[in-house]
Amino acid sequence: MYFSGTENTYTFVDIMSNGLSSDVVSTEVQIKEQAKVLFFVRGNMTATCQEIADFAGVKRTLVNYYFRSRENLLRVAYQEIVCDMKRALDEVYISDVSFEDKVERLIGCTMEFRLKYPFFEIFNISEISNKMQNKASIMQPVPSPRLACFIREIEQEMARGTIQPSNPHNFLLNLMSLISYPITLKPLYAEVYGMTDEEYDEVLKERKALIKKILFKKL
Repeated sequence: MYFSGTENTYTFVDIMSNGLSSDVVSTEVQIKEQAKVLFFVRGNMTATCQEIADFAGVKRTLVNYYFRSRENLLRVAYQEIVCDMKRALDEVYISDVSFEDKVERLIGCTMEFRLKYPFFEIFNISEISNKMQNKASIMQPVPSPRLACFIREIEQEMARGTIQPSNPHNFLLNLMSLISYPITLKPLYAEVYGMTDEEYDEVLKERKALIKKILFKKL
């Protein structure tokens, strides 16, 4: 979730400033948004340009015209999600609220993205494997200065006794693990526990308050 990368396509403002019509913009955005659903909501990471075009309701030639290849479209869709997530988290990191409220917002913000794109973390795992094997990867980790400020807040709260003392990164690892793990493995655990998707989603709804109770010593 702290990944970032260089945009490989025009932004909405760039396109409009170059004099392209709103129809052109809407078609490009439509393809990109539907690709996000196909890749990161439905988990079809191997979708072809034809499958993407069919899902987006456009001709295949338009996918190639706007994005050149399905690999580039995947890269653009991934990086846009990363940028949106990073922007939302950075806003929480620097928000003028108490540490407890900040953690609550981080839980809510992260869960919102994980539930919106349930296959995003699975894709990250495959990209980590590529990086470890020195293969090309669209994942480009970049440290966040605003996260560094939040880490200092974690250290201050540990000194006050609000949360268990440890390396502050362990607090972050606990936070993200408690959120991501049950969502990423939902298909497996729902089946193992004999639960419907609706029943499992009800369990996930309780986790926001539960995670907060786990992380804080006293509430």
